[in-house]
Amino acid sequence: MYLFDRQTGHFALLPVEKATDPQPWFGPIYLDGSDVLWLGAVGRGIFQLNLHHRPLQIVPYTAKGTINKYMYLNTLHRDRQGFIWMGTTDGLQRIEPKTAQVFTYLPNPDALHSLGSTNVQAVYHDRAGTLWVGTDNGIDKQTLNTKPFTTYQIRRSIGIVNLPENKVSTLAIDSRKQVWFSNHNNLYRLNLRTNQFTEIPASLFGNTRQHENNLHALLPDGPNTLWLGTWDGLYRLDQTTNRSVKFPTEIAAQFVGRDRNGTMWLSGEGGVASFDPFRSKFTYYKYNPSDTSGLPEKYIYGMLVSQTGDIWLTLRGKGLSRLNPRTGRFTHYTASLKPGELNSNEIGTIYEDASGIVWLGSTRGGLNWFDPKTGTFSHLTTRDGLPSNWIIGITEDNKGYLWLSTNKGLCRFDSRTKSFRSYDNNDGLPSNDFKVNTVSRSGNSLFFGTLNGLVRFNPDSVQNDTHPFPVYITTFKVGDRLQPVAGKQFILAHYENFLSFEFVALTYGLPERNQYAYKLSGIDNDWINNGNRRFASYTHLPPGHYTFHVKAANSDGIWRELDHPLTIHIRAPWWQTWPAYVLYTLAGLGSIWALATYRSRKLLAANRQLEEIIASRTNEIRRQSDQLALQRDSLEKTVTELTSTQRQLIHKEKMASLGELTAGIAHEIQNPLNFVNNFSEVSTELAGELLDELASGQQENAVTLATYLQTNLEKITHHGKRADSIVKNMLQHSRFSSGKKSPTNLNKLIDDHLRLAYQGMRVNDKSLNVRLLTDFDPTSGIVNVVPQDIGRVLLNLFNNAFYSIAAKQKDAAVGYEPEIMVSTRRHTTSVELRVRDNGLGIPQAVLEKIYQPFFTTRPTGQGTGLGLSISYDIITKGHDGELSVDTQEGQFAEFIIKLPLPASS
Repeated sequence: MYLFDRQTGHFALLPVEKATDPQPWFGPIYLDGSDVLWLGAVGRGIFQLNLHHRPLQIVPYTAKGTINKYMYLNTLHRDRQGFIWMGTTDGLQRIEPKTAQVFTYLPNPDALHSLGSTNVQAVYHDRAGTLWVGTDNGIDKQTLNTKPFTTYQIRRSIGIVNLPENKVSTLAIDSRKQVWFSNHNNLYRLNLRTNQFTEIPASLFGNTRQHENNLHALLPDGPNTLWLGTWDGLYRLDQTTNRSVKFPTEIAAQFVGRDRNGTMWLSGEGGVASFDPFRSKFTYYKYNPSDTSGLPEKYIYGMLVSQTGDIWLTLRGKGLSRLNPRTGRFTHYTASLKPGELNSNEIGTIYEDASGIVWLGSTRGGLNWFDPKTGTFSHLTTRDGLPSNWIIGITEDNKGYLWLSTNKGLCRFDSRTKSFRSYDNNDGLPSNDFKVNTVSRSGNSLFFGTLNGLVRFNPDSVQNDTHPFPVYITTFKVGDRLQPVAGKQFILAHYENFLSFEFVALTYGLPERNQYAYKLSGIDNDWINNGNRRFASYTHLPPGHYTFHVKAANSDGIWRELDHPLTIHIRAPWWQTWPAYVLYTLAGLGSIWALATYRSRKLLAANRQLEEIIASRTNEIRRQSDQLALQRDSLEKTVTELTSTQRQLIHKEKMASLGELTAGIAHEIQNPLNFVNNFSEVSTELAGELLDELASGQQENAVTLATYLQTNLEKITHHGKRADSIVKNMLQHSRFSSGKKSPTNLNKLIDDHLRLAYQGMRVNDKSLNVRLLTDFDPTSGIVNVVPQDIGRVLLNLFNNAFYSIAAKQKDAAVGYEPEIMVSTRRHTTSVELRVRDNGLGIPQAVLEKIYQPFFTTRPTGQGTGLGLSISYDIITKGHDGELSVDTQEGQFAEFIIKLPLPASS
């Protein structure tokens, strides 16, 4: 390498420390920010030249590792973290200046983001932190990890150490800063100071070829003791002797914890137990399906020993249970739609923060938490910003932030603002899929187990990328015509009101996670969030002044706005200018004057024409008035005739009912009259015999005949009173109702009218025999009704029932037995009467019409159609009751009457 002196124009060869012939062949050269030249020499490694040191001398750089022999020009570059990148014929290399460690990156067909070729011919690191690598197989782009996630993996090209197993299922850190982890079958110890792994013999926790025993839980106890929770018991591992002691358990020790008193707690399939390590004594709380007050589920998914000493257990599909060790009682919490309840019964992980809040991660319900002060639950889901509703692990950092592992990366949650910040494999995580409950903390270093290795980081070092980046408008179109974006102000015609924009943020870290927002001042009051879409359009813009603004956010949510917004003025058309408005005003005034003149003349002509029309219409109205008077008189006469006809029909209906009643009464009176006549004739003969016996002096025979005569006279008296009662009932029914209610024995009223109606039916059709069934409620008692009106209703219902039965009997098959069932029931506020017959029933098509006046299903001349209409009015209007029907065509019809009882009843 030569130094050129501009003043003298001479070149001077720079010496190389410890150089031997031949001189190094320098290829790539890079000047860093400290004025140090990095020089790549073919086959000789890296050299440095500090421009501040005198005399100038090229010094070999001592690296801890092999630097590839052949390096290309333009392949030395330094990133913002100070790492030196080199492109060689055998891959991409990186030097960490602090440790002088050399890392080599090679193509890996099994890796998604590996190099495309070993032949790296160009390297460039841009201001956004993106590393660009040019190879003979294209260009590779990689966002350098600005987030300090340290990864432990099997793959040499990524991790700082080599994990024996990428899948980490159980994780713990002891007081000596040693990381203990397991994949269920093996146990490993990682020394964070030396990055060295030690495999612990599986036999120490009972896992042998003869007996498989999975390791599920790790609990450090002091500097030398580690408790191991396995499927068949609890093990205490002594690190100083490398020996273990087994404590067999009756349940699986899948979760292990310790309370403030030193008592250990373990849980798993089968229940939960406490363990006194000093007395080696277990106390069990087992699952018993017959014990409703105990543990409600056999399978336990997580355990928390809280600061209060309570034991929290997450259950398979059964929510959450809390055990109070002092009382031995469980409190259960299950999901509900009510506020303050869990939103999911599938809880997988549980954690208690420094303030005593219990945090719960569900498999589908997001993040839940329990506030012991209020005793209520709350929750947040993906709708609130979570990357996934499956929360796998939870821990807290020194600042009170919660870190949540999910199946879609890592998430930091601020419980004060209820805001989230998500990280994934694009930020340097080895995988987006984490292992359940595989999380631990040492100081402010957090450890999480993933499906692809172990990740470690300090939350305070996870900073956002605040490096400035420009935002540009790349395309501006008016309609389909491109406009030069370089202009700051555009003046457009009124018809040029279809605008479209395209824009971009020049940040290449994770461009797919860039976010955009825009607004057009004059139209939009607020920013319009556009997601990762880089275009916007407006149509039918009215004339006016507008300014288009756009801003973008990088992958860390840092926003930057367009430096020079576009100003747009859309001119109004000529017909919307001031001269046009003046012309419009003058034309309008002239039009108003012309219109007023025209209207005035037309109004005069219209007035004359109107006077003629009024005169003509007046004569027409007078003629129509005379015709209306004649029509009114005719209508009044028609109404009077209709009213009279209606009264006659109603009277006819009542007389028809009375006629049927009279026929029944006549038949009913016939029997007692026959008895009176018969006993009178016999008594006359007995009286003659009595006189003969008295004349002959037969005293004993005379007494006997007198006794017979007395008996006959009593029977005559009895049947005479019976006939008198029937006549009184007839008079009472035929008497017009006064409308006044009186206390009435409802059961007797029903029974009397049923028998009268039956006898009336028998007069017309002696071949009809009907079985009468009564079921009277004796508690129905005295009801306050109008007896004449209720009697008419009963007769109408009974006559209709007999008519339906008689009609059905004509066509009925052999074996048909006519039957009428009458019953009463007393309810709290009413008395119910039911009349049921097994006749023809009522067709559904006419069921809604049966209470209409003059509607009847009987042949012409056999009914007025007023019976049910009058009955309905008597029950509903006269007695505030209800009249309803239940029927099945061809089977039965049942009328139900409900009469209200006074409140005092």
